[in-house]
Amino acid sequence: MFQMHFALQFVLLIAPLWFKTLTQAAPPSLSPQQLRESLLKNRDHPWIEDFHGSDMYLSDENKNAFKQRLVGVKLGEKLSSPRAVTGSFNEGIYMLEADYNAKDKKYEASKVVVKIVLGPVDGKILGEVKALKDVGYFIASGLLPPYGKPAILMK
Repeated sequence: MFQMHFALQFVLLIAPLWFKTLTQAAPPSLSPQQLRESLLKNRDHPWIEDFHGSDMYLSDENKNAFKQRLVGVKLGEKLSSPRAVTGSFNEGIYMLEADYNAKDKKYEASKVVVKIVLGPVDGKILGEVKALKDVGYFIASGLLPPYGKPAILMK
């Protein structure tokens, strides 16, 4: 009796589901290029699989991102979340104490963070500036007085 009950359950419940999965058409496979285009859409740039700070992608403007002094930057509270203090290539991430006036725009202090760069400016740091510009988060970069430490202002 138990075997018949089990066989009936299999035929009525499990077999239709199993048959359905076997007969459904598999989605067409995408070529690597089609998969890349479907995932990246308008973010598909030639440098996406390469090092962003490579000379071949950096313009003269990118390479000079830290040549000027940052004026009017008043550091506020240092961010102390675990993510902020464990970031790469920084001595600290800070909020602004006062609004920042760029050449063409005023930025509210509460919407800007300042990253003080650790170590010498190299391709990694210049690549970060370029990437921030590409995604629209870059505000300014340069040497932060009084010690001349490289810093990046970002949204």
